[in-house]
Amino acid sequence: MPNPNPSAMDFLLTRRSRPAKTLSTPVPDRAALIPLLTAAARTPDHGKLEPWRFIVLEKAALERLSRLVVSRGEAMDMDPDRITKARDQFADADLAVAVISSPKSSEKIPQIEQIYSAGAVCLARAVAMTELSCIAM
Repeated sequence: MPNPNPSAMDFLLTRRSRPAKTLSTPVPDRAALIPLLTAAARTPDHGKLEPWRFIVLEKAALERLSRLVVSRGEAMDMDPDRITKARDQFADADLAVAVISSPKSSEKIPQIEQIYSAGAVCLARAVAMTELSCIAM
């Protein structure tokens, strides 16, 4: 059995999710973001397919997306309050990391397992980001 890591266990037992609107600047710069994404990418992956991709969205891209939310929401005849809420999630953000599930053709590894692996990457990224924000406080 590996040596216990009490600080890691304490972190996992006490962490809580935070609403996106409570997260604020400063956001991690490229130098700080790379180790976080590297840690997330270390998620177990049967077959070493790495069936995920990261897309880092900075302020300019998020502002463009916020405008697209409005035009698409109107085209889809969505409720204006829902459009505003969705738009604000992008417009108010300074950084977002999208994890994209990208299953590969494989005779051994089913697609659902690859999708779950991408979900595990999301959790690992969230834990790494939470650890960073705890250190910054």
